[in-house]
Formats: sequence, C-alpha cells, structure tokens
Amino acid sequence: MNTPSTTANFETHSLTIELPLSVAEELAKTHDDGLEGAAIAALQLWLKLGEKHLSIAQGYAVTHGMSQHAAIKKAISKCLDERTAKGSTTIPLKQLREARDADVYRRAMLGVKRHILAKEYQLSEIRIHQIVAEGKRDDPKNAPKNPEILKDWDEVDGL
Repeated sequence: MNTPSTTANFETHSLTIELPLSVAEELAKTHDDGLEGAAIAALQLWLKLGEKHLSIAQGYAVTHGMSQHAAIKKAISKCLDERTAKGSTTIPLKQLREARDADVYRRAMLGVKRHILAKEYQLSEIRIHQIVAEGKRDDPKNAPKNPEILKDWDEVDGL
C-alpha cells in the first residue's frame, strides 16, 4: 500500500485509495488534474489545517454533538458561503479577533489550561487571562440570578 521511491532528489510514497466509483468521479471533477490532483490538494489542505485548528474543530464537534469531520466540513462550507455572499476573499481583522477570543473563552470554560491556549494561539498567558475575563464579563450565563443585586449596586453607584 505504501511504497517508498525517490523522485527529483526527495523521497516519495505512493498511496492507493479505494473509493466508490461515484465518489471518485465527483472528486475528479473538482480539480484540473482530475482525481489524483484533487486527492493531493485535499491531503495538502489537511496538513495545512494543523493541530490548533483540528483541536478547535474537535471542541466544536464535542460541543455540538457531531463528528470532527462534520465540524471541519461545516466550517469550510460556512467560510466559503460567507466569502461568496460578501464577494470578498478577506475577513476583517476585528471579526477574526472576535472569533478567536470567543473560541479561547469557550475552550477555557471547557477546561483547557490557559498555558496550553497561550501556546496554541501564540498569545501570552496574560492575554489569555484578559480574554477569559472579558468573556466571563460578557457571558449572559454569568449574570446575577437575583435582579435585586443589580438594583443594590445601582443605588451604591448613585452615592
């Protein structure tokens, strides 16, 4: 199944994939180089996703009760749909930051250690703490259960 060989000064491996004919035909239509080109492009995309994005997809999958594969497929589809609808290939930096911060907060609430989040997102632990604190402040689940508490605070602020 996996046969090493040498091509153009670097080692390569051949790989045999068995697909239903209908799937192979549809996959071949998605790339100029046919089925082989589509398979290579798919594997390259998978490698570019990286561990950080795969762990995000896994967290999303667990939260929404779906497989990691379905979560990745949904994320890619949503991204492509949004870009097509906007007619743009770029997402504003503010939206990217807000999405990242929401994901950091969600994962921290699921129990992922902050030093791990800092490493994965290439942020300082202090910034992770700030993001989590902002998330807690803005999270409606953290609102006081008793509205009288808010009234008491408003009265104190008026003094």
